[in-house]
Amino acid sequence: MNGQRERLSTLRLWFRWLLQRHRILYNPVEQLVLPKEEKRLPAQILSERETVQVLDSLADGSVLGLRNRVMLEVLWSSGIRRMELRQLKLGDIDVERGAVVIRQGKGNKDRMVPIGERALGWLARYLTSVRPELAAQHDSGYLFIS
Repeated sequence: MNGQRERLSTLRLWFRWLLQRHRILYNPVEQLVLPKEEKRLPAQILSERETVQVLDSLADGSVLGLRNRVMLEVLWSSGIRRMELRQLKLGDIDVERGAVVIRQGKGNKDRMVPIGERALGWLARYLTSVRPELAAQHDSGYLFIS
């Protein structure tokens, strides 16, 4: 279907261009309904065991290794988008509710997203032992510092 959709879309643009330049009187394909795009799931999804193996491989004891582990724990637990993770600030973590506040996410809407106990545990460890070290030179207020 995607090949058919692409060809019809190209024809639509071509005839629109011809119409704008007064080469034709009307666009003969304007009324065509394009076939819907197929939405496919990713070809391969990691099992829980494989995900844990990936997460464990990041905890090498280094400051950046622990930060990266926490970032993936938060992503995996909450399902937030990468950009939303990048934009998290310290005040966006609500430990009591077990949630993170996503500000101006998709559709420019704020929302509260639950986060699992395990990810909260890793976050607590990050906030007490890793982030202060990363923020020593410059603290931007963002949760995760490069």
